[in-house]
Amino acid sequence: LTWATVVLVLTAATRAPDKGDDVCRFGTINESPRRANTLSYCQQFRSMTCCNRTHTDRLKMKALAYFDADVPEQCRNWAGKALCSECEPAMGTKERAGICKDMCDEWYSACADTMFTTSSVSTDYSPCNFNSLLCWRLGDVIQSGEEFCRKQGYTVSNDQRLCYDGQMHPKYKKKVKDQYAHSKPQSKAQSFFHRLRAKLLSSRPFIMVLGGSL
Repeated sequence: LTWATVVLVLTAATRAPDKGDDVCRFGTINESPRRANTLSYCQQFRSMTCCNRTHTDRLKMKALAYFDADVPEQCRNWAGKALCSECEPAMGTKERAGICKDMCDEWYSACADTMFTTSSVSTDYSPCNFNSLLCWRLGDVIQSGEEFCRKQGYTVSNDQRLCYDGQMHPKYKKKVKDQYAHSKPQSKAQSFFHRLRAKLLSSRPFIMVLGGSL
């Protein structure tokens, strides 16, 4: 054996196990997406995410501009989905890349008639507020959903298999469902009474007395 061989063997023995593609590339780096109950925003992904509260505090501040009476609800909803893209588990692991062009089009369409503003230090567009000096109708300054998403700093993708569409990736939906099923096991007795109750309720009115009789 040479010293080089010994070093290689020791390195291989101490290296962390390969977790595959489903590890976070930001936030909880090199850990699999996990439940995060303390998120201040993007709570639709709290059951499995790479984000922590620090990330969502920042996203919440950006989202506040959309909570204005003059911003249509659909515009606000699509903005929330876009802002929360980084907290979607497959985006955090880089199994997904970019926002779907169709989603960008929906977001742009919902906001096109809303007054937006921007600043000299950022290309981001956000709804006008009482501090805004200059405001424009979004549809007059931005020509498409793809342009709008890019101005907001997002990568746009036409690959429906890999892009973020505003929903959790099916792979992680299944993981959440499986975790929930395993966390609440039903005993055989519970399962029997659940089926019995459902059957009785679906037939006719009844009175059931446990441990006695009428």
